[in-house]
Amino acid sequence: MLIDINPFFLFFVCYSGFYLLFLTIWFFRLHQKNYKEKKAPKVEVKFDGISIVVAARNEAQNLLELVPQLFNQDYPSFEVIVIDDCSYDNTTDVLLALKAKYNNFKTIKVVESNKFNGGKKFALTLGIKGAIFENLVFIDADCRPSSTQWLKSFGRKFSEGYDFVIGYGGYTKQKSVLNFLIRTDTDLIASDYFAAASWKMPYMAVGRNLGYKKDLFFKHKGFAKHMHLKSGDDDLFLNQVAPKAKVGYLLNSDANTFSFPKETFVEWFSQKQRHVSTFKYYPISKKILLASLWWIKLLIYIAFGLALFTNPDKLIMVIGIFFGLQLIRILVLYQIMMRFENTKLVWGLVIFEPILILFQILFPLINLVKKEIEWKSNI
Repeated sequence: MLIDINPFFLFFVCYSGFYLLFLTIWFFRLHQKNYKEKKAPKVEVKFDGISIVVAARNEAQNLLELVPQLFNQDYPSFEVIVIDDCSYDNTTDVLLALKAKYNNFKTIKVVESNKFNGGKKFALTLGIKGAIFENLVFIDADCRPSSTQWLKSFGRKFSEGYDFVIGYGGYTKQKSVLNFLIRTDTDLIASDYFAAASWKMPYMAVGRNLGYKKDLFFKHKGFAKHMHLKSGDDDLFLNQVAPKAKVGYLLNSDANTFSFPKETFVEWFSQKQRHVSTFKYYPISKKILLASLWWIKLLIYIAFGLALFTNPDKLIMVIGIFFGLQLIRILVLYQIMMRFENTKLVWGLVIFEPILILFQILFPLINLVKKEIEWKSNI
């Protein structure tokens, strides 16, 4: 005797099993490596010199706060290089005052003209050329290291032979729904690109917290392949060098940076557009990977909705399976978000994730017909 099973319910049950398997495999190596790092005995590390590079445009106040924090890092040998990228506020005066206060502090001035208005990639290239150390670490002017051990975290990775080191760049907490949405979005994206890096498939890094070797930069001719694009000094460069570089990542709370998030939806929307504008330039393998991640997550919500509305007699079962999956996912991501210092955000997954996934799918389509956005604009 054949049992009459609603196809949408059957699809939901089968897909739930697949989704559970995906979660287990996708985050397995990330958790495995974190566990090994916790249990590994601490060994003495020889810390080589590091050049911290900061590209800044109209960041006078932020530099007044950031530079002292950088020089407060617990690290034996480093320098700080700030490139003033065509600023028209009092950034120049602030840098002169800071330079008189700190040793190993360099400044480079980019002057705007009718034919040239700088750009972050040009500014970073000047900073890299001026660096005296082989190991480079990058942070934005509006970011703050999470601890005085931030630089040591990079130093350890460089001492282990890594050419490129991916860090977590989060946002400061504020009391608003938009802030919760922004931080949830940031952590969901970060959890995936850290997981991809653990599987040796790195596709993304954030310019406000990353590091790489100076030799790696020049060996691959820097940003030459995408210099015409305003964005991509982080993710496009990573994709460019990843096949031949040893890529590592920092997933510990001492190694994080935090910046100030946008305060209006329009500003955040524009920022998101700029961040995903580089997607169309990714290698085809990374495009397939990212598209698969987005659709795997979105389909569980679609399957749940279809099963819910077509199986009123199995309402409790459908809801139970769905929230059981979400609970497992929360437990998986909780351990990662502990390292991001954002554990409370896991409870917003069910509410915000479908919206954020739709944004991730729609933004690349919007950017196909929209003009490139400046790296530092008034929006």
